[in-house]
Amino acid sequence: MNTTGNKKNNFKKERYQEMVLQEVNLLLRTKMSDARLQRVTITKVELTADYSIAKLYWDVFDSTIKVQVEKAIVGVAPKIRSMLATILKVRHTPQIHFLYDAQFESEHNIIQILQEEVKLGKNY
Repeated sequence: MNTTGNKKNNFKKERYQEMVLQEVNLLLRTKMSDARLQRVTITKVELTADYSIAKLYWDVFDSTIKVQVEKAIVGVAPKIRSMLATILKVRHTPQIHFLYDAQFESEHNIIQILQEEVKLGKNY
């Protein structure tokens, strides 16, 4: 069983995912005219095994504008894919799917619940 090839492919995939993450974050901050997009951070990129689809997980620090940002980010997906094709210089640029990353929001909610539990515990 040859695991060297798997390690090499995994490294290549991880490196490609990191490049996509960095470039899309840069594009959102510098090349998009919509100010809402400058507040977006791509937190993670997951590529399918054949590199045909890239799931880009995003977050915004101000959760009150999440819905407006989601509309804006979905609208620029084709433009970002086109720009990525030019930057990355690859034969096939993956389709881009933006998904909201609720990790930080969930962490915040858990912290609030724990803080409430501590407060309730002090009353006993």
